[in-house]
Amino acid sequence: MSKNEILHELEKLNPDERDEIRARLNELDGLIDGEWTDDGITTEAEKEILKAELEDYRRNPKDVIPFEEAMADIRKSIQK
Repeated sequence: MSKNEILHELEKLNPDERDEIRARLNELDGLIDGEWTDDGITTEAEKEILKAELEDYRRNPKDVIPFEEAMADIRKSIQK
C-alpha cells in the first residue's frame, strides 16, 4: 500500500482507531506517551534539543535536507 493510500484510508478511521495508529507510530519513533524511550542514554538537554528540532521540522518540513546530504556536508567539513 502506498503512502497516499494509507493517508486516504486514515480519514475513514474512527478516533479510537486513529489513537491506536498514533500509538504504534510513536512506538516506531521511540516514543511512549510522548516521552523518549532511550534507556537513559540521552541527556535531558539533548532531549530538549531533539524536541525543538522536531517541532521546527513539523512547522517547516520543506526546509529539511536528506540525511545523506547532511552527512556528506559533515564529511566535507571534517576533511578541510
